[in-house]
Formats: sequence, C-alpha cells, structure tokens
Amino acid sequence: MTRPEIDTYDVEHNKIATLTFTSVPEADASGGIEFYVTLHDERVFSFTAYTPDQIARLMARNGWLSFVDLDTLIVREGTLEAIMHALEQVLRLDVAHFGVQVASAGAEATGDEATAP
Repeated sequence: MTRPEIDTYDVEHNKIATLTFTSVPEADASGGIEFYVTLHDERVFSFTAYTPDQIARLMARNGWLSFVDLDTLIVREGTLEAIMHALEQVLRLDVAHFGVQVASAGAEATGDEATAP
C-alpha cells in the first residue's frame, strides 16, 4: 500500500480530478493526513484522514472525551488506497455533507471558506 507524500496526484476517476496532500505526518503521530479533493466539476473539498489509533492518541493527548469534525475520514491505514476507498463512500453519500467545501466552479478559494465560525 502506498503512503501519500505532500504533492498533487492526478486521479483516474469519473468524479475526482486531483488529490492534493498538504500534511502527511508519520503513521505513529496523532495528526491526520490533510488533503484537498478537486472534483471534475471544479468544486474543492478539504478532508483529514485519521486511523483509529491516531484519533485515540489525539484524544488522550488533549484530554478529550469525544472527537467530532466535519471533514474527517477514518481509515484503517494512511495509504492512498484506503483514502480512495473512503472517498468512494463519501461520493456515494454526497460529498457536500462530509467535506468542507473550499471552492466551487468559477470561484477562487481565499482560505476563509474553510474557517469555522
């Protein structure tokens, strides 16, 4: 299985054009893999992929009793294959309900769109 690197990957998919990885911590770190998904219709969504172990370490380190985030994908391992599998599930259910949309066709992302109030 292939672990992503900080880079943009062209994807051969009927809906996904590219995956852009912006943070890929070591597998044993508590942080997740942060990335953007650009669809062929030019909408862009942000996601963070975590393994269950990463979530447990993050919760323990911060003393949290729960973990809730809109753009979270939970994967068994931090690989391209696992992330694509999760994205397939998201696309079946409607990506707009899971990812944080940061841009759309004809609009340029400013960075403010992904900031929660």
